[in-house]
Amino acid sequence: MTTYNIVVNKMKNKTKVCIFLAAVLAINIKFGSITYTMLYDAYKPYNGVTVVLDAGHGGKDLGCEYEGINESDLNIDMVNKIKKELETIGFIVLLTRSDEHDLASEGATNRKREDLNNRVDIINQEKVDIYISVHMNAYVTNEVKGSQLFYFSENEDSKQLANHIDESIKKVSESELKVKQGDSYYILNKPKKVGVLLECAFLSNASDREKMLSEEYREHLANEVVVGIVSYLNDKHYE
Repeated sequence: MTTYNIVVNKMKNKTKVCIFLAAVLAINIKFGSITYTMLYDAYKPYNGVTVVLDAGHGGKDLGCEYEGINESDLNIDMVNKIKKELETIGFIVLLTRSDEHDLASEGATNRKREDLNNRVDIINQEKVDIYISVHMNAYVTNEVKGSQLFYFSENEDSKQLANHIDESIKKVSESELKVKQGDSYYILNKPKKVGVLLECAFLSNASDREKMLSEEYREHLANEVVVGIVSYLNDKHYE
């Protein structure tokens, strides 16, 4: 499913669909063709839904590293790709960080804790609906591979969001790893919002590493994350 399919599915059973299709038909008759961009601009079904995308790590904290590849940079790239897809269909997207820096101040006594607290503050803003914390994984043995979703066990909606995203991205990652509780993760147990932690791949695994170095693969994975978010919202009967 692409963002185009998301728009089409969202339009089903809407009273405004007849007006929309009439407008599309008029455009098609006058100009001979329409583009996906025209569809997006004419009907953005998720206007007003606010998502926080949290690119894990940053600053001196590069996350997991393998053969010169660091997690921090890949997290930012994935977040920007997901952001682009979400905004195409009307979502409001906030980023906890948009560059290589973390969120701690220069004189922080506990840099990691201050960084995480500032991320949580962004997530806990009243207007925020859901959040996704994006990471890459690593393991002591290089056989382990695949994407994986984590959620806070006391938030049933977060579990549902994790399951929807997991079902979607496994079409791309072909992961055999199951959705798991992640109660020990600060970024899951402190926010008061619906959210998940996404481990996109294991940089310690050669196959996963090769995938994540592919621009096309990262774009495909980002699209499936968006499909999972939309699937969750539709399941919750979002209007």
